[in-house]
Amino acid sequence: MSYSASPGAVYRLAIGDATNRAYRSVFDNFQLAAAFAWLPLAIVLGAEVIALMVGGGGLVGRILASLTGMIGFLLFGTTFVVRWCRFILLGERETRELFSPGWRPLMVVTVKICLLILAGACVVAVIAALAPRALKIPIWAVGGLAIVLLSPRLFLAFPAAAVERPLTLRAAWDLMGDNYWRFLACVLICYLPLAVIAALIGQAGAAIASSAAWIGFEAVRLAVTFIDIAILYAVIADVYRGIAGPAAAD
Repeated sequence: MSYSASPGAVYRLAIGDATNRAYRSVFDNFQLAAAFAWLPLAIVLGAEVIALMVGGGGLVGRILASLTGMIGFLLFGTTFVVRWCRFILLGERETRELFSPGWRPLMVVTVKICLLILAGACVVAVIAALAPRALKIPIWAVGGLAIVLLSPRLFLAFPAAAVERPLTLRAAWDLMGDNYWRFLACVLICYLPLAVIAALIGQAGAAIASSAAWIGFEAVRLAVTFIDIAILYAVIADVYRGIAGPAAAD
C-alpha cells in the first residue's frame, strides 16, 4: 500500500540547520550507528574477499570483488539504511534483526528508482546515438546532468518506505514542493565530502598490488562509506519529517 502526501508548501528547509543536524545525529550517536553497520559491513567485505579469491586475485579478482560488493551493498547496506532511518524517525534502537520491517518496502523503492534512472540513461543514449557526431558529447553531458540533478527529488520515498509508509514516486516528487534546490544542496553537503574521501581510498587500494593490502583499504573505504550513508540518510529523514510532519512517525 502506498500513501499520498501533500507538498510541503508551509515547511521551508533551512540548509545550515538541516545539514548540522545530520552531521550531529551521526557523531552524537556514533556507537549506535556502528552497532547498526558492523554486520552489513562485515557481510559485504566478506563477500568481496570471497569473490577476490574466486577470481584468483589480480585485476580479474578485484573486478569480480567490486561487482560483488555493489550487489552486496544493495542487499545488505540497505538494512543499515532502514535501521538508521527508523532510529531517526521512530527512535528505534533495536539491533536484533538484520532485516527490519521496512527493508522490503525500501528495496522496492530502490529498485523502482534505479530502473527509472536506467530508463533515463537509455533515452539519453538513444538520442545521442541518433544525433550528429558534434552533438553526441553535449547530449550525454546535458542528459547525464539532468538525471543526476532530478533523481534526488525522489529521495523522500526512502525514509517513507523505511517506516512502512511507502510513497509512490509521484507523491515523493510532489512532496518536495519548493524545497527541492535547498534539499539538493543539503544532499551534496552531506554526501560529497566523505564520498570523495572514500573514492580516494579506493583508488589508493587499487594502485597496490598486494591483495591483503587491497582488502585493508577496502575495509576502510566501506567504513567511510557507511558513515557517509548515515549522514546522507540522516538529512533525508530529517527533511522528510519536516515536510510530512506527524505522519512521518505514525
